[in-house]
Formats: sequence, structure tokens, C-alpha cells
Amino acid sequence: MRRRIWVGAVALTFAVGGLAASASATPVRGALDVSGLPSAETKGPTGYWLEWNGAVLPRSPREELGRHLAVVLVGEGEPAPLKYELRGGILNPEVVVVRAKSAFTIENTDVFAHQLGAEGAAGFESIGTSPGQTRTITIPAAGHWEVRDKLRPTLRGWVHSIADLVAVAEVDARGRFSFGNVTPGSYTLVVYFRDKEVARQAVN
Repeated sequence: MRRRIWVGAVALTFAVGGLAASASATPVRGALDVSGLPSAETKGPTGYWLEWNGAVLPRSPREELGRHLAVVLVGEGEPAPLKYELRGGILNPEVVVVRAKSAFTIENTDVFAHQLGAEGAAGFESIGTSPGQTRTITIPAAGHWEVRDKLRPTLRGWVHSIADLVAVAEVDARGRFSFGNVTPGSYTLVVYFRDKEVARQAVN
């Protein structure tokens, strides 16, 4: 079944294979029409370290949009182990969604160290990672926080800790998303853009 629903500035187009009726786990895929979202471009003055230096091709804010989005399912059930990474000096993706009281990992694939911190997020206020190191983190409470790096001031991200997270989708630069096999049931699909929830829709 394919559905297209506008929720605020986001049009959700998603296909579900009968989540409530299926006898077995099934993939969930869809796409976001994010033309109504604000640009991912940071406003205001920038430092010299943010300017193109000729070594890396610049990307438009729209090309980078996939990193600023998270699409998740909430409801009953336990999520698969959640893994995030540090790559190219950034948190990938920049919007991290986790289940409160459940462990997740962040792997540092860079050749330099990071010192991540989300002020006010117990368990995630100061996380040091050496090159190649994977850290296991648990945030005991629900909440929403900004993530910064004490060693890399250009790094910025967001973490959303929610009590009923079931699955986190992979999202590409075009806004297309896909979940792995999802256990049959009734869920709510939630979309985050940076620090805000921008869409919510029941799916079954």
C-alpha cells in the first residue's frame, strides 16, 4: 500500500506491506518531500575553517539534507542495536535517535580523536573517542539535546532519546528512507529535522 500524507511542511510518501496483517516481519520504505523544510544551511557569519579550501568539493545545503533528517518508528517492541559513526569530522548522521535506557554505539572512523558532549544528557555529557574506537553509550532519560565536540568546534549534531523507539530508518540525500524487517503491528512514523520533530503519522 502506498500513501502520501502532508504533515506540516513534510509530505510523507511511504509504502507498507500490511504491517498489521502480515504474519512475518516486512520492510517499510518511503520518501519525504522536504521542499517545505528550511534549508540545512547554517545562517550567520562563518569561520575560515568552514570555507572551501580547494581540497573538498563544496556541497549545497540540499545535497546535505539527508544527514539532518531522522525517520523512526515508535510503538511496542525493542529496537535492533543502534550504531552511529564519526566520519569526515562529522557525526553521521547528525541527527541521532536512541531509545532511553538502551545502549547504542558510536564508532570513530576518523584518523583523529573526538570529545563528544551533550550538555544535560546523563551518560553522554563527555565521550572521548580515539581513532578507530567504538564507544557504548546509554542515556537513561528521555529528552532532546545538542551534541558538540570539544576538540572539533565545527561538529554539531542532535540526540533525541525517546522511550518507545522501535526502529531507525536509513535516509538518503533525496529524503528516501527504508527500514529493515519490521515486526507486524501498529506504529507511529516520526520525522526529526535537526533538533525538532517535524512530522508524525500512524502506520499499520
